[in-house]
Amino acid sequence: MVQRVVKVLVCTGIVFPLTLWAAPQPLISSHVVRDDTAKGKMATMFKSVVEEKLGDKYEIIIHSNSSLMNDEEVVDAVAGGTIPFAAPALSKFDRYTQQLKVFDLPFLFPDIDAANCFQKSPTGQTLLTRMESSGVLGLGYLHNGLKQLTATRPFSKPSELSGLRFRIIYSDVLKKQFEIIDVEPVPMAFSDVYQALADNRIQGQEKHLVEHLFQSFL
Repeated sequence: MVQRVVKVLVCTGIVFPLTLWAAPQPLISSHVVRDDTAKGKMATMFKSVVEEKLGDKYEIIIHSNSSLMNDEEVVDAVAGGTIPFAAPALSKFDRYTQQLKVFDLPFLFPDIDAANCFQKSPTGQTLLTRMESSGVLGLGYLHNGLKQLTATRPFSKPSELSGLRFRIIYSDVLKKQFEIIDVEPVPMAFSDVYQALADNRIQGQEKHLVEHLFQSFL
């Protein structure tokens, strides 16, 4: 990633030498949650690191809480070069690679240490490069807490959710999980969840597994 930035700056300096004295170039970073969440804090930290090192060249502009676009839209925007950075859930990349669906599998890792170990392994790191042919490069994994399920009625075991309609992230693996326990899965953007609960279009929701991928357009 550093080599790419250097190449861009060198090319820019040769073609447009006066831009070396121009204002920092704005770079967009988009995510769908609040600034005080794990993902929001990551985006703020990323902005601080980039601007500390390259603040005379770049300024990171963060759009949080789906204010710019949702996760489905942002994946295509990154791949198409409309924006350079985003932090969508791994399930959102199924149109670009099927290999990241491994993180949708239930009970794959016994604990967070096992997940970290896999992500740092050669296999886990290789997964970050599986979309390079589509113009997307994974910069790293972000943990967003344990997976959580909430519903409009109390429950302590899967069978007590039978008959409910549950919002899920767009994923055929997640869809099958809920169908097995007689729950109707409703794929929906996170920004629509609160209103859908208020309207009783859904009676529950799941927040996806702990991994998110921070992406950069190549």
